[in-house]
Amino acid sequence: MGFYNFNKPVVGGRFFGRSAALRTINDGFSMGRSYAIGGGSKIGRTSILAQLHQLLREQLITNKKQTRQTPIYIDMVNVPHKIALVTVKYYWEALIRGARSATVDSGGLPPMPENPLLQKRCPEPWKTLREQINQLEKLTVGTSAWSHYVWLIDNADLLFEPVHEEEAVFIRELMTNEISHDHTSVVLAGGRMLKESFTDIDSPFKAARQYNLGLFNEQECRNLCRAGIPQLEPQIIEQLFALTGGHPYALQRLLAVLEMQYPPYNIELAVTQAENDLTNLWQSVWDEIDFGRDLNYSGTYAAPEHLLMQLLIETNSPIELRNAERELGLKPLREVADLFEYLGIVQRGILGDARMVNANVTLWNTWYRQRVRE
Repeated sequence: MGFYNFNKPVVGGRFFGRSAALRTINDGFSMGRSYAIGGGSKIGRTSILAQLHQLLREQLITNKKQTRQTPIYIDMVNVPHKIALVTVKYYWEALIRGARSATVDSGGLPPMPENPLLQKRCPEPWKTLREQINQLEKLTVGTSAWSHYVWLIDNADLLFEPVHEEEAVFIRELMTNEISHDHTSVVLAGGRMLKESFTDIDSPFKAARQYNLGLFNEQECRNLCRAGIPQLEPQIIEQLFALTGGHPYALQRLLAVLEMQYPPYNIELAVTQAENDLTNLWQSVWDEIDFGRDLNYSGTYAAPEHLLMQLLIETNSPIELRNAERELGLKPLREVADLFEYLGIVQRGILGDARMVNANVTLWNTWYRQRVRE
C-alpha cells in the first residue's frame, strides 16, 4: 500500500488541506457551535470528520483546551433502525464508549445506576435516552470525567429518510441544547439532501452553520503531490492541477498510479488506469446535479444546470456570472453556480465587483461532453 490510499478516509500525516475549515470548526466547539459540512461525492467529508475526531482526541490527551471536548462518531450507514430500542442503544453505547475512552487517564466514569436501556423492554426508548444523557451529565459535573460532547454524524443525508425521523429530532435537540444543559456540538457531514434542507425555513438543522468544502487550491494540491512523491516535477504538478482542478479524490487517484511508476511519469497512462474510478466519480456528480429529477440536458428545454455547465465548458475560461445570465437569458444563476462549487466541479472567485465562475476540472469537462453527446 502506497502513500495515496484513495479508497479510505485520510487522517494524520495523510490529511492535507482544509486547515481553515479545521481551525474554524474546532474553535467553534468552545462556543457550542454546530456545523453542517457539505460537498459532492468523495470531496473529503468523511476525512474531515475523521481528522476532527483525531484532533479532539489529541487535545484531550494534551489538555490543550481548558474545556474538555469528547468526540462521539456516528456513521448513519451503520445505525440499525428497524427496532427503536436497538437504535437507541447504538447511540448510547457510542456515547459511553467515547466518554470512557476520554477518561482513562482521569480515573474513568463514576459508577452509573442501572440503565433501563439495557433491559429487554423499554417502553419509551428515545425519552429514556434523553434521561440517561442528563443522568450522565449530573454524575460527571464537577469531576475529572466531565466533558462537553461533540457528535460527528457522517452520511447525514440519511436523516431525511422517514425511518430516521426520531433520530433527526434527537440530533436537532442535541444541537439546540434541549437535552443537555451544557454546550453540545454536532457536526453533520452530508451531500445534496443536507444542502437543500437549508433552503427550508423550518429546516430541522438550521442551528448548524454551513461549511462547504469545495476544491483544493493550487498550494494544497502542490503539498499533497510533494508529500508522497517528493521528486515530482513542477510541470507534472501543474498538469495534475489542470486535470483535476484540485478535486481531492481525482487528484489522489492519479497520484496513486503515478506513485507506482518510475520517472519519467506518464500522466496519460495514469488517467487511463484510473478511468473506471473517475467515471464512477463523475457519474455520482451527474446524479447529484440531477437529484432524481431526470433533467433535460440538451436542446431548447435543457435545464439551467446543464445550460450553465455547457456555457462554462465552451468558454474555457473564467466568466462573470451576470454575463452568463445575460447570454443564456436566465436569471438568477447564483444558486446553480453555488451547487457546482459545492460539488467540486467549478472554481468560484471575485474579481473586483464581479463574481467569476470557472469550469477548471478538465477531467470532468471531458467526461461531461461525452455524456451529453450520448
